[in-house]
Amino acid sequence: MAIKYLNSINLSQNEIQNVVVHNLASAPSNPKEGQIYYDTSSTEVYVCINETGPVWQSMKGDITAVTASTGLSGGGTYGAVSLALKNNANFTDNTLQKWDDSNSQFVDSLISDDGSTVTVAGNLTVSGTTTTVNTETINLADNIILLNSNLAGDAAPSEDSGIEVERGTAANVSFIWDESADYWSTVDQKLHIGSLADFGNTTGTSEILLHTSGEVKKLDISTALAVLQFVGNSGTESIGQTAYLTIQGDGTTITTDASSNSLVISIADSSETVKGAVELATTAEVITGTDTVRAVTPAGVEAHYDAKNFAGDVGDGSATSYAITHSLETLDVIVQVYEKSSGATVFTDVERTDTDTVTLIFASAPASNAYRVLVTSVA
Repeated sequence: MAIKYLNSINLSQNEIQNVVVHNLASAPSNPKEGQIYYDTSSTEVYVCINETGPVWQSMKGDITAVTASTGLSGGGTYGAVSLALKNNANFTDNTLQKWDDSNSQFVDSLISDDGSTVTVAGNLTVSGTTTTVNTETINLADNIILLNSNLAGDAAPSEDSGIEVERGTAANVSFIWDESADYWSTVDQKLHIGSLADFGNTTGTSEILLHTSGEVKKLDISTALAVLQFVGNSGTESIGQTAYLTIQGDGTTITTDASSNSLVISIADSSETVKGAVELATTAEVITGTDTVRAVTPAGVEAHYDAKNFAGDVGDGSATSYAITHSLETLDVIVQVYEKSSGATVFTDVERTDTDTVTLIFASAPASNAYRVLVTSVA
């Protein structure tokens, strides 16, 4: 089904590309002056020059001759004529042609392409930057792969470099040199190390490096730590004497109470920058959309969505302009109109009259409630 436009289209002197004129076996009824169509019976294009009648004028021209210009052969003065590239009988299959200016014709070049291999039968000179084609297997003789090689030796570093793995439907993973942080990073992925050397005693340090199944983690401990236990598949290791353990991070504190043998958890209130306990927002707070410390429920999201949208019927059989009051309090709205009988989207003029109103303008009056307008706020 063709897309219906209900008002004129102004392309502001831009091109219409790859257009096909309306194909019909006979002239359309009730045309407008200037309307065109392609007659599939006579294989001609016609334009309406008078609505009365109506009168259709063929756009077929009067060509008296076709002359082959430079590089072509053939031509004629009547009937069907043929043109061909000059010297085409001497062209070789799968060979790129080049222009022979001395004979004003195309000839075989030294480049051929059989569909799988491009062959240059001679010396190849590349002027400019070369691009490597994707391949399944890469064998490199270099001992060191240099990334970001186009950075000048006297330029300050600014770009991250590394490798990225395409994982199909799963998120890609990377191993990069983070230039701004000045270290190697796996971004947001774990790093597995097969083995770690023994780093000896850790007396006086507030950080312990853990190695479990090749995964490296850092544990921060307070100076008050007197006992630390590591429990794994092979048993339990204890350090120090029985006392208490405090773990802090991201607004959360977990401590052991030796007197009551209990675990105490303290969580800070959450915010945009702090992880912690959350409070559910009311429907009114969700619709307002300005709260930054409360979480929303599915019902709140639905209410917020409903408050951003409007829908209504359009058309009374007489008016060509309709003021639609959506009450969304913004000019930043998306407006769409569709035909109720078919469900197809149609196009007409839309004016954002004020923050609560849009005006729809039609070239001719639509029938009663023939169309439905949808308005969505994006601000």
